[in-house]
Amino acid sequence: VGLHKTATSSFQNFLFNEEKFLRKLGIIYPNSVIDINSKQHLLIPGCFFGKHPALKDNRDRNLKNYIERLNAEIKNSEMELCLLSSEVFNELNDIRPNDTRKIIDFFKSIFKNVFIFISTRDPQERALSMYKHKIRRANIVENFRKEYFDAPRLFFNKIEGYTKSINKWKEIDCKVIKKDVGDHEFPIQGFLEEIISLMEVNKKDFLKKVVKEKIDFFKN
Repeated sequence: VGLHKTATSSFQNFLFNEEKFLRKLGIIYPNSVIDINSKQHLLIPGCFFGKHPALKDNRDRNLKNYIERLNAEIKNSEMELCLLSSEVFNELNDIRPNDTRKIIDFFKSIFKNVFIFISTRDPQERALSMYKHKIRRANIVENFRKEYFDAPRLFFNKIEGYTKSINKWKEIDCKVIKKDVGDHEFPIQGFLEEIISLMEVNKKDFLKKVVKEKIDFFKN
């Protein structure tokens, strides 16, 4: 579910581009509900937003349609684990947690277990990265944002919002798993290893070995 600026885009790109590799692990990163431009599953939480900078205005906003598509895909996949990823889940939970619960309830109707995986980062580093991102995008954002000139307040709000976001997920009736980008030299490997820990006990060591070989290949 994010948070933003915690290696989420890199992780989503990896998951999208390595579909065949993930299937060998017994993991599906569903195509039926993905936004092809962002390579993430923002269409599902996007059902509860009117306008959103990452979403088209003329998109389908019927959550039930997405759940039916997702259900059909996973039934045909024979995979052990389904991985859905988008920071927009976190955006929605920050402002409308009851709508997040509606999504979770749908997920519980088609999955045996539902886990919330949160990627984290040092709050000050994350706040600085988010502020830099806003400045870089200032020339292409449609509306002028005066708050860019109030850096201290914006910076403080991002740090404060960090803890609030995580705590709101703890109020959802699901197991919450956190993984910090600083816990591993290569965050994608750390994320995958954490996710693999949810799978069958007798496969964990083998899957971690396969993931390490894949990541080593990328590094070289």
